Order: sequence, then C-alpha cells, then structure tokens
Amino acid sequence: MILALAFSGLLASASPAPAASIEGVFRGTLGKQAVVVCFDGPSGEYYYESRRRGIELRESEGALEEGDAGYPPTGQWRIDSASPDLVAAT
Repeated sequence: MILALAFSGLLASASPAPAASIEGVFRGTLGKQAVVVCFDGPSGEYYYESRRRGIELRESEGALEEGDAGYPPTGQWRIDSASPDLVAAT
C-alpha cells in the first residue's frame, strides 16, 4: 500500500531531504485523514488528529518505518521532497 503525505509547517532543510535531516512539527494529511507529525532527525512520531495516539517513526535504510519498537513495522515512509514549508512523502 502506498501512502501519500503532504505536510506544511516549519522545516530546517533543503529539497530533496533524506529522512535523517528533517526536523520540525507539521500538520497535513495521510490519505484523507488529518495528521500531526514531529520529525526529530532520524526518528519521529505522528498521530491522526481523530485518534491522538502516537505512532513511532524510526529510520531504516533511508526510509522511516512506522510502528512500535520491538514489533514488525506497520508501514514505511519515503521522503520525496522537502522545502522550508512543505514535506511530501509516499
């Protein structure tokens, strides 16, 4: 399954950006669902605004895997592009 993401907010990196260089808090959509994402270098966390339960993001081979540590990943994010006010990923 491919997830399309677009976030706008504060970002301190140039385009394109490897997952490890992104830092900041972004609001956007994952599919049609509103999400909030916090990138902290090589890791991060996001939550669906409707649920407000954090989902961990951790770097793995140039991508970000989602899910709780110690369990198989539930998804993978690849950063397609990043600019000072937008991050796009699949």
